Amino acid sequence: MRTMSSLVCRKNSERRRLLKAARVLVFLLMWVSVLGLTIFHGKTASGQNEYKIEIIVASGDTLWGLAKIHAPRGTDIRDYVDLMIYENNLESPIVYPGQALQLP
Repeated sequence: MRTMSSLVCRKNSERRRLLKAARVLVFLLMWVSVLGLTIFHGKTASGQNEYKIEIIVASGDTLWGLAKIHAPRGTDIRDYVDLMIYENNLESPIVYPGQALQLP
């Protein structure tokens, strides 16, 4: 036979269990969002770009000509050529047909 006090005790136990589960869930959600924001902020702050374009140099192509075609608007072509040399670890501004270049 169940008494009123045993029913109240069972309800309180269920409430405590639900409250604990809710606290754990809130903690996990906060932890995941902080971690996600940290990773996202780190990538955008450091300027990392996951989507680089690779081109293959054709006969007659020059770094200057490729920079004129692919440089973002408002970018100085000389600066873009220097950046292309740096990004591709080129020792000179001479490129050869069939050579793969990563565009910054």
